Order: sequence, then structure tokens, then C-alpha cells
Amino acid sequence: MKILTLFLFTLAALAAGAQIKSSSLNRIKPPLYFLDSVKVSNEYITYLNPDEISDVHVDKNEKYPNGALFISLKDHSIVGKLLKDKLLSLNDIRSANTAKADRHKAVIYIIDDKLLTDTANVRIPAMFVKNVSVVKAAETPYFKTALPNVLLMRISTKPPQLRIRGEAASR
Repeated sequence: MKILTLFLFTLAALAAGAQIKSSSLNRIKPPLYFLDSVKVSNEYITYLNPDEISDVHVDKNEKYPNGALFISLKDHSIVGKLLKDKLLSLNDIRSANTAKADRHKAVIYIIDDKLLTDTANVRIPAMFVKNVSVVKAAETPYFKTALPNVLLMRISTKPPQLRIRGEAASR
């Protein structure tokens, strides 16, 4: 009976035009990112090599209500290189690596061996794009019948791993 009453109240509220406010989780803003005191977008942070970082400081106060990450790098020239570098969209990478005849085809993107499920607003600094390979899905065993007119684009942002006797070697 309580469930039926609750359901009727919910229906009455909706019928009266009441609006249910969205969760505050939908409005969370990301923190600011600083590399050697220079504000950068989060795309640059994603592709930083952890070995290049010397210190990380997190600050959250009135000036930075959503928080700020201050990252100090071992090599300070990296920031200049990053800021001069172009952020490539997936469309930029696609245009540079596909034939004109294939540009109308749908693409499945795989970045660093991970399937990309949300392609909106993805940007990769050009200096981090190490390798791009494009394969027609019709040429693969799995996609041959399911998605014959689709392209598979593999984007690597990491250098290939060195293997010594089957084990990955550290650089």
C-alpha cells in the first residue's frame, strides 16, 4: 500500500508540472591543471610520462574551489614543447591516415589497446601520437560479417615496449 501511495504521489507531482532536479553530480567541474605553474588542459596531463614528474601538489581553497593540481616536471622544457604542439582531434588523425575513399566510413577507435567508447572532445597532443594503423573491419575475422564497412583505427601514444626473452624491458 505504501508503494502504491508513493507511486501515486510521484505521478501527481509529474502531472502538476513539478520538475525533479538533476543530481549535483552532473554539475561537478574538473580541477585546474598546472604544469610548472602554467595552466594547461587535462589532455596534456593524460599523456605525461610519470617518470617526467618530479612533484605533485594539490590545492583546494577559495581561489580554486574545484581544486588545482600543480605538477612540477624534471625537464622544464617539456611545457614549452607541449604548448607549441597542436592538439589533434580524432577527426584530424582520421583525415591524415585514411584514403579519401574511406573517409565516409564509420570508425572504431582504439587508443593504446583500449576501445574508445566516447569520442566526443578527445584531443591528443601531436607529440604523443607515436603510431596510427588503419584496418578495414572486413579484413578481420571478428568484424568481417558484423561490421564489414567499418574502419578500425589503432592509435598508439606510447613507444613500443622492448622485449627481452619474453619480458618487457624498462627504459
